Order: sequence, then C-alpha cells, then structure tokens
Amino acid sequence: MASPWLTLGPEVMYWAPRHAASLWNIKDIYITENGTSAADRPAADGIVYDVDRVMYLRNYLTQLQRATAQGVPVRGYFLWSLLDNFEWADGYARALA
Repeated sequence: MASPWLTLGPEVMYWAPRHAASLWNIKDIYITENGTSAADRPAADGIVYDVDRVMYLRNYLTQLQRATAQGVPVRGYFLWSLLDNFEWADGYARALA
C-alpha cells in the first residue's frame, strides 16, 4: 500500500480481536480508523477505480467476518473517513504522489 507504516497484513483483523476477546474476556470490540492510503490516479476514461483500497478492504473485512463467524464479539467497524489522514505529516501528498 502507499502508506510506508502499513506493515500488518489482513490476518490481523482475525487474530487481534480473537486474542483480545479470549485473553481479556472483552465482551464488546469496536474497530476504528481502519483503512489505507493509495496512489490514486484517474484512468484514461477519467475515473479513479480505487483498486488498491477496494482490495485492502475486501481482504481485511473477509478476515473480520471470519472472526465474527466464530463468535468474536466485534460490535462495530469504522472505516477511515475522507479527512482522517489529513492531520498526518503528508497531508494529501500521499494521495498525489
């Protein structure tokens, strides 16, 4: 992905809530601020297809569904919003790089 700090794979969405629930007997888990940046560029037809972000979300949410199907008590999931990363040092530079 375009974020150099993103070193965790999608399996973390299975293992982290599963272990947290079992180790600390957590009854309600809310996952917040999950997402990634991508080097988005318009295609020749002018559309940004956003394939990297779609792939990221598909892989991570598949692992999260795997956990919830096994009874892990994930009660909420919140994707990054449009402006969540603007406060970081890169501003919009990552998206425009």
